[in-house]
This record gives sequence, C-alpha cells and structure tokens, in this order.
Amino acid sequence: MTSQPSAEFSNLVIARPIPGISDDGEDQAGIVSRLRRRKFPLLGMFVLTLGLVASLYVIVPVSFTGQANVILASPEPLLESADPIFEQKEGDPADLESQVFVLASFDLLHKVVSQPAIAALIESECQVRATQPIGYLQELLAPFDCHRYSLDPVLAAEYVQHRLSVSDTGRSRIITVSYSSPIPEAVREIPNAIVKTYIADKLEGKLDSRLAAVTWIRSETARLSTDLGETEKRIQEFRRDHGLVQGQNASLASEQLTSISQQLTGADAALSDTAARISQLNSGGSILKQDYASQTALVSLLRRQLEEARRRVAAGTDAETEIASLQRHADVQRELFIDLSKKANAIETVLRLVTGNARVVSYAQLPSNPSFPRKLPFVLGGLIASMGLGVGTALLLDRNDRSVRTRRGLEMAVGIPVLGYIPALSRVRPTTWRKIVTQSPMQDAVRNLYARCVLLRGPRRPCSILVTSAQPLDGKTFVTLALAHFAAQSGQRVLAIECDLRQPDFQRAFKLVSKPGLSDYLRGYASCEDVVRPSGMFDLDIIAAGMPAVDSAELISNGRIEYLLLWARSRYDLILIDSPPSQALMDASLLASRVEGVLFCARWGISSSRIVSDAVQDLSNNGARFLGVAIDRVNTKQLPLYEASGTYCSGYQPGAG
Repeated sequence: MTSQPSAEFSNLVIARPIPGISDDGEDQAGIVSRLRRRKFPLLGMFVLTLGLVASLYVIVPVSFTGQANVILASPEPLLESADPIFEQKEGDPADLESQVFVLASFDLLHKVVSQPAIAALIESECQVRATQPIGYLQELLAPFDCHRYSLDPVLAAEYVQHRLSVSDTGRSRIITVSYSSPIPEAVREIPNAIVKTYIADKLEGKLDSRLAAVTWIRSETARLSTDLGETEKRIQEFRRDHGLVQGQNASLASEQLTSISQQLTGADAALSDTAARISQLNSGGSILKQDYASQTALVSLLRRQLEEARRRVAAGTDAETEIASLQRHADVQRELFIDLSKKANAIETVLRLVTGNARVVSYAQLPSNPSFPRKLPFVLGGLIASMGLGVGTALLLDRNDRSVRTRRGLEMAVGIPVLGYIPALSRVRPTTWRKIVTQSPMQDAVRNLYARCVLLRGPRRPCSILVTSAQPLDGKTFVTLALAHFAAQSGQRVLAIECDLRQPDFQRAFKLVSKPGLSDYLRGYASCEDVVRPSGMFDLDIIAAGMPAVDSAELISNGRIEYLLLWARSRYDLILIDSPPSQALMDASLLASRVEGVLFCARWGISSSRIVSDAVQDLSNNGARFLGVAIDRVNTKQLPLYEASGTYCSGYQPGAG
C-alpha cells in the first residue's frame, strides 16, 4: 500500500487526465507510439524471424506434387437390348464419399505398390529423403532401410498412404488424387497408377456378376447338351429294341404288316385261281396240283407272318407312347439349350461393350517446378510472419513494461510528486556530475531539481536531505553530487556525506587520498573535523565512507550520526547524504528519520514502479519525510513517446524566445 501524499503534494497534483496516460497511471498511447518505443525489439524480432524463414527456405526439403483427377458419372448405354437384370444405377451422389475412401484404401494401395516399377520408385524416394537435412535427423533416431519397401508391399502401402491425399472437388463429382514426393517421376507415376488400378478394379467389380452368370449358363448348356445326347441315344435304342425303327412312311413293323397283308391277299387270289383251274381240270395234271400245294404253303406262311406282324404292331403301341414322352423331354431340353446359348451369347456381347462409371479427367504430369517451397509465397509469408511477430513482441513488451516511464504513472504509483527528470549521459559514472558546470540540459535539470527540493520550500526548506533509491545503479550518488555541486556553485555551504559504507564511490569520484572516513568516525576513531575534506570546488566539503564496513546498520544506530548532523547544521547551509539502496539494506530506513527531507531516485526505464512504491512505503513507515522523486538517466529522445507534449524540455536557452 502506497503512502498518502503530503499536504504540499496535494496542491501540486491536479486531478485531470494527461494525454496518453490513464487514471491508473498506465500508458495509453497509440499503437504507432508504442511501436516507436519498442523499435529495437521490433526490428530485432523482425530480422530474427526473417533469418529463420530464410534458413528454413534453404534447408527445407524440396517437394513436388502430382494430381490425377477422376470423375464419377453414369456411362452412356452401348447396347439397347441389354438385359435389365444387369442394369445398375450409376453416378449416385451418396457414392462419392465412399469412392474417396476406396481410392485411399490400403487394399487398393497394396495392389499399386505390388507393381515392380512403383516399388522401385518408392525405394528411390526413400533414399532421396534420407539425404535431406531432416532425413539426417531422422537417421539419428531411426536408421533408414529403404530396400524393405521393395520387399514388403505392406510397408510400401503404408509409406504411400501417409503421403497421399484424396479429396472431392467442391460440389462436382471430380475426385482429386494428390501425391507429394521429392522425385518428380514419383508424383507422376504413383497417382496415375492409383487411378488406373481404381478404374480397373471398379470395372472388374461391375463385370463379376455378369461373368458369374455366363459361367453358370455355359455349364448349364454343357449339361443340357450331354443330357440331350443321352436322351436321343435312349430313343434310338428303344426303337431298335422294340422294332420301332422308322421306315419311309411309317414304322418298320407297320410297313412289314402292310406288305405281308398285300402278299397274303395275292397268295389267296392265286390259290383260289389254282383251285378253280384244278376243279375244271380234275384229271388235269400233276403240275397244277404241285402249284396249288406250293400256293397253299405260301398262304399258310403269309398268314403266320401276318399274325406275327399284327402281334408286333399291337405290342409297339405302348412303346410308341413311351417314345413320344422321351421325344417331348428331348424337345424341351433342346429348346432350353437353344435359349441358354442365346442368353450366354448376349451377355458375352455386353461384357465386350460395358464401361465403368469412373473416367479419368486428367493424368498427373511430370512437374517442372517444386510445389514446396515456392519462393514468392515463402517470401511473403516470411515477411508477414516477421512483421507480425515483431509487432506482437513490441506490443507485448510495451504492455508488460512496468518500469518507470512517465511522471503521472510514477506519481499515481508511489503517492509523492515527481520533482524532475535527469537526462542520461553517454557514460554514467560518479565523475560525470562535473558536466553540470557548463550550460546544458543536464544543468537545467539539476537546477530545476534543486529549486523544487530546496528553494520552493520557502522558510521550511530542508537543511539535511537523504538521497536514496530502491536498488543499486539507480543514480543516487550522481544526483547527490550533482545537487551538492550546483548548490555550492550557487553560493551555499554544502556538505556531502557518503553513508554507503559497503560500496563507497566518493574517494574514486574526487580522487582522494586514503584518510579517515565516516566509518572511522562512527567507530570513534576520528572526530568530525578529521573526516571532513574539501572538494576543491567552491564551498563544497565531503565526508567519504572510508574503509568499507559490513556492520553499517550497527554503526549508524550507535548515536554518533545524530551528533555529526547536529555539528554539520551549525556550519553548512545544506547537507546531502548518499545512502545505500533502501531495498538492499536497512541503512536508508535508519537515516530517513534523522533528516529533514528524503529525495528518492528512480531510474527511467529500469526501476519497477511496484518496487519503488514498496520502497517508498517502507521508508514512510520509518518516519521519512519525502520531498519527492527524481527520475534520472532519462532517454530524452524516447521520452516524448511516453510523456505528453511539453512535459519535458531539453533546454530553454537564453535568447531562444
């Protein structure tokens, strides 16, 4: 919690907004101002990122990309009389996503990589990748064995699957097969082999049912042909066994019966004629009797043959019925055989004319330029990334910057007024306080600080002032000596006391010979007069720290410092005490209650507002009476980017108007 401002400070602080500063003391400048403040981090990040992008462009593996396009559409009918059993609905939109999956499936890739030419390309591609910069790193983790891809199709298929991209193009029915490889030949051959294998497999799938039908029909016709031959053979054997061999006009038995009947009729007629003639020639002759006897024998024979023929014809009636049944069965088999033969011929004709619903729109070509990295996109991307990272880094650093930058921000943080800015010098050393001798912005800054610390206090001007800071290297020693020199130059009798007993600087700054110092006085080894030394400049005397001491807090608390200050007030107009950092040692807290005013120093752009606030609060709790804060080592070129216009003037020279 910060200390409350004094009554004097309440008259100085006006509750009105300052351009660029928010009510909580946080800088609210525009983006351009923020970037100008952080131009060096911005440029550094920009150059670093651009260098990384350039390095990546050099070492990134070159990659080529080949694309083959396939369209899914309904094929045009090539045979109007095609059997509707085999008609299929082609070009279904729901089939598109499944076909994308099929093109990238492991089974299809396994067929592709089983081709010797593709396997050789994969092995060559692996060897090329092994020689690239990233390949060297992978070689350290897992050694390459490229020859295994030509021996194991499963590994080769996995290799291709990781580098393959299959996607549909918008709302069209075009599927794009892309493959990336450092070898131009691979990006041409592998996508083309994939689409060719896909189309062949798809066509083969369509023909499988037709081929199965043809095979079955051919087997049935072969069986029917065999059965028909056996049936006809049985009919012939049956006819032959039953005497049903066909004659010219009827069966052979019927023709024989007719012939015998005719012969018997002729024989009966001849026998009657012979009998008549015998009766007429009763005594007529033996020749006619012999002829009659022969005719009688012939008639008897013919009668027996006629009876036998009738018996065979009667027996053949049942055989004819069975023959007719066999003949009808043979006719059915013959008709079925003819129909199946026609069907098989029709299907075979369709097989020769059928086409698939997938067609190649374009094959992958041999690329002339790599697809990655491309120079122009890489350069533009690098510039955009570099600028984005540079701007982001600058804005992030500026937003997270909690260092002392503005008067308003520090006043709101610590609750005491900021008395002035001390500009930074090129080489900050304790001896640089001598540069305030000549007219300069430094002299103007010290003059203003002296006026606000001493002159503007009127009758309550402090005689003893403690100059301290929160951390080392915040410029307290420089401010102490600069104020002391300016006050002495103005005709004041000034005493500068170095109370930083652990890291003294006065002896080196004034080039003093080794003599008793403050530590010797506090230990009782020397008197006040013994430790005071003239600086050789105006009415400025100094008391150096002397020998460094680690028990500085005990020495300051022994009571001798009060006597020294009482002795000095009777002889000097102004006493300036340089103390150790308040956050490092308790010395400043012990001295704060023994002086009439405390001037706190904060380093511009380095000191943290929170640390300064904590240090001020600690000193206030120990009885410090603050005069204000001096912000030193201010970069006067960057200060206008933080402060409102006119807050700091680099110098108001005589005659400037």
